[in-house]
Amino acid sequence: MFSFFKKIKDNLIPITNDNKSIEPELQDAKAQFNLGVMYENGLEVTHDYKEAFKWFSLSAKQGCADAQNNLGVMFEHGLGVVQDYAHALHWYQLAAAQEDATGQYNLGVMYENSLGVVQDYLTAALWYQLASAQGHSDAQNNLGNLYYEGQGVPQDDEEALKWIELAAEQGNSLAQANLEKMQVR
Repeated sequence: MFSFFKKIKDNLIPITNDNKSIEPELQDAKAQFNLGVMYENGLEVTHDYKEAFKWFSLSAKQGCADAQNNLGVMFEHGLGVVQDYAHALHWYQLAAAQEDATGQYNLGVMYENSLGVVQDYLTAALWYQLASAQGHSDAQNNLGNLYYEGQGVPQDDEEALKWIELAAEQGNSLAQANLEKMQVR
């Protein structure tokens, strides 16, 4: 049993047994999220996106930002559901409204790449900035790229380097490759 929790601990929201510090509804949302992660990744259960979707939905409706973000991913990529960028955008917005860095990053990706929205580099940069301020390395890398290319923000090699280096320092391999690309320019 301990090896099971050790295996998935990085993907789960901790559940506490201290009923005084967390309301039962929140414990349920966290347990539901954890079940969704298990089904999404086939951890000790059969891999099943539809079952993951069910558990993420229950959790997300209770306000769990991680579950909201995961629903966004499922809709964006058509995992167990019909691909639907409008639904992905909705769930990412709910997560981002709770200052969830991954939800903010995913909104940036949607605006940068015109996924269900009109391409808007400025809006992408704003979402990446919010996620970057929380240390999200993918957002830092993408924000750096926007500065490097002058998309939605003024072209600024120093600002690009700052953000890409922050991402690279966290081990982000795309950022590390981008640092090499910047040295060639």
